[in-house]
Amino acid sequence: MWRQRLFQRILIPIDGSQLSLEAAKQGVYIAKKLESKVVFLYVIDVRMIQTSSLTGTDPGILKTRLRNVAERYLNEAAKLAEEENVTFQNQIREGLPAEDILKEIEEEKIDLVIMGSKGMSGAHRVIIGSTAEEVVRWSPCPVLIVK
Repeated sequence: MWRQRLFQRILIPIDGSQLSLEAAKQGVYIAKKLESKVVFLYVIDVRMIQTSSLTGTDPGILKTRLRNVAERYLNEAAKLAEEENVTFQNQIREGLPAEDILKEIEEEKIDLVIMGSKGMSGAHRVIIGSTAEEVVRWSPCPVLIVK
């Protein structure tokens, strides 16, 4: 009897925080068990680029630096997937993190999102960060929060 596999495409947003890297570990583990494909996504927050002139930083230079940081964190996540022979792709987007995660869900036909409860900007007092909260609220697919 044929049956469709659950969670064929898993999205794991990466921002370099410890929780996002833990989400990558958990996501790769789940993907291996379910024989799923993983999409690692890093969103370069355009608000940082837009406000760079306030700090005297050239927006072009900052954009290049942020892209290099994104590639470094995505490469860390990719190593986890490679070690477990999990099929993956890396994506970099520029925009607003929650918005672009939600766009990626739609465009890549994602079945499951696995993400950290707080990212690089998460406050210690907050149980769930604003990006995670928005993704949980508006995602058309299940979202697993790693804390």
